[in-house]
Amino acid sequence: MKITIADVRIQTREVELPDICPKCGESLGDVALTGYEYQDQSRAMSVRKDGNVDYKDSDPLPESGESYIGWVSLSCECGDVLAQGTEERI
Repeated sequence: MKITIADVRIQTREVELPDICPKCGESLGDVALTGYEYQDQSRAMSVRKDGNVDYKDSDPLPESGESYIGWVSLSCECGDVLAQGTEERI
């Protein structure tokens, strides 16, 4: 039986955020920012002989994953993206 699995490589970097949003002009200290992150969420599954995966519906997703990848995108409440990571499929 063969199944496809993903190899994930993470590279972090520091970015400089502006003091004010370039789109709406609000101070970033005064607005609600939206941050997106990646979090692994494991759940029970089984692999059929044809290689397809069946997830066990009775097992709820955990409240938090075993690993966490911090901020991959950060946006102002006006919707302007202030910083964003990249994703590359190889």
